Amino acid sequence: MAAHQLLIKVGAFANTGLTSLTIPATVTRNGVELELIVVLESESFKDNNYLSQISIAESVGAIISDVFKNCNNLTSVTTASTVIYNSDCWPASNNITVTI
Repeated sequence: MAAHQLLIKVGAFANTGLTSLTIPATVTRNGVELELIVVLESESFKDNNYLSQISIAESVGAIISDVFKNCNNLTSVTTASTVIYNSDCWPASNNITVTI
């Protein structure tokens, strides 16, 4: 299967009305299934106070510091066991349930 890198840049979903997001392991483009390799840059979702849940497939290798900075309504994260994350990637102000 071919691979495709998806870079979610700084501020890509900052201050948006996005309430939930699923980052899949694969996508289909022009009838061809592609394995995603996803890179989340720091502060990709910063200050998104509508985001409450996110589902992250194994296509994301790591979640670095401050990706979800000030996402104060984020309460539920489902992630693959292969995803590596820093404890400071989540907002400090709320209780988040991380399901692996």
